[in-house]
Amino acid sequence: MKLKRLLHCLLIMAVFVVDVKVRARVVDLPKGCVKTESPCAVLTVDGVYKKEFPWGVLRSNGGDSYFVMNQHQVKLIRGHFVIEAHEPVEVVTLLGDMQIRQGHAYLDVRDREVHFTNISSRFDYKPLGESKNFDLPKGFSNVLRAISQNGVAESGFPKIAEVRPLVKGWGGLYGRKEVGVFKGQLQQFMQAWTKAQQEIGPWYAETVARAIASEKAEEARQAALKARQRVEAERWKVIFRERNYLGVDPGETFDGPKTLDQ
Repeated sequence: MKLKRLLHCLLIMAVFVVDVKVRARVVDLPKGCVKTESPCAVLTVDGVYKKEFPWGVLRSNGGDSYFVMNQHQVKLIRGHFVIEAHEPVEVVTLLGDMQIRQGHAYLDVRDREVHFTNISSRFDYKPLGESKNFDLPKGFSNVLRAISQNGVAESGFPKIAEVRPLVKGWGGLYGRKEVGVFKGQLQQFMQAWTKAQQEIGPWYAETVARAIASEKAEEARQAALKARQRVEAERWKVIFRERNYLGVDPGETFDGPKTLDQ
């Protein structure tokens, strides 16, 4: 019953957050590239802009900017975006990359943070500097932050999406003629969100176990590397001392110590 009341309130809220502008204004470089499939820089000046691709649709709003790298890759620079993918698409940001397939995702790209929510898709992400991908279940959100000293972007821990701020940002990427479309997608999301709450315990336990195992493996790798470096350093010390006669008796030569008979 509580979920039904929440959904009802969100649907009412959605009607008011959906953008009232029908026609968007965009600036593209080189000029006219938004009408082609070539590389293109796009700035949405105002209104809701839907850009169709072979993989699906990218939605943006006033002030949002991105690059079209190729037919299956986009680079988000700044703003709020909805990815509607029916085929795989690679989403590039300054702090990490995402692979989105068969569904919707919402991304809030800022100067030093990238927030992302899996609405209904198969969603993998890889922080900048990491060597492997991580999965984000439906109904969950996460964030990438500034790059650490080791060159890896800081990744938050996945959590259940906060619905109200999500609806505000997500709903603002639909035109007034698409209220019904957005309401239908919101209802589907709430089902996934409810299921995520029920499954969060087992999923968290598995994720934490994997994170611990990965951390231990990295610690073991670093320890082995340091051990090899110590052995190598000692070997070079011996070679250096031998070549510079350090620790060798002055009466000795390479032929061995001299005797009285010699």
